[in-house]
Amino acid sequence: MLTISRALHDKIVAHARTDHPDEACGVIAGPAGTGRPERFIPMINAERSPTFYRFDSMEQFRVWKEMDDRDEEPVVIYHSHTATEPYPSRTDVSYASEPEAHYVLVSTRDPEAAEFRSFRIVDGEVTEEEVRVVPWAEGPQAPEAHVRAQPSVQASARPATRASALPGGEPATRASAPPGVEPNAHAGGQPGQAAGATASAEEREPE
Repeated sequence: MLTISRALHDKIVAHARTDHPDEACGVIAGPAGTGRPERFIPMINAERSPTFYRFDSMEQFRVWKEMDDRDEEPVVIYHSHTATEPYPSRTDVSYASEPEAHYVLVSTRDPEAAEFRSFRIVDGEVTEEEVRVVPWAEGPQAPEAHVRAQPSVQASARPATRASALPGGEPATRASAPPGVEPNAHAGGQPGQAAGATASAEEREPE
C-alpha cells in the first residue's frame, strides 16, 4: 500500500495538470529504508510529448546522486498519461529498476477528475496497490483521509534490478552518470516508463 500525504498527492496531480497535454514526470524522495515519501522533485519531460517522455540523463544523474548524498531513495516515481488509463505499459515494466519504489501513474484525460493509481513493479510483475491519502506529511502516522483500492494485476516483461540500472533502463551505478535514456512511446493506450529526470527541473517546496 502507498501512504501519501494530501499535499504530495495534490502536487503530483497539479504537475500533471500543468504539463497537460504533455506528459509530466518526477520523483518523491524519502529517507532510505523508511518507505516514506517526503521530498517532491518535479522534472521536465525532455520530449515535450503527449504520448511519451524521456528524462535527461544529466539531471537523472544529479537527482539520484543528491538522493544518495542525503541518504534518501526514490519512494515514488510518477508520470502522467494524457489520453489513456493510468496503467504501466510493457516499456514501463521493462525499465522499472527500483523494486522498492511505488510507481504512480496519473491520467489527465478527464479534465474534471484525475485518475491516480500506484503499482509495484518487481522482476517483470506488476501489482496494483491501494493508495491511502492522509492529511499530514508523516503519512503512516496520520489518520486516514481517503482510500482507493484496486485489484492486483500482473504483466510479464524483461526483469530489471536497482543494482544494475537506473530507472531509465540503461546500465549504470547510482553514483555514476547514466547514459542517455531511450524515448518511451506508448501510442494506443500504452503508458510511458516511470523514472528519471531532465536538464532544468528544480525541487519545489520540499516536504
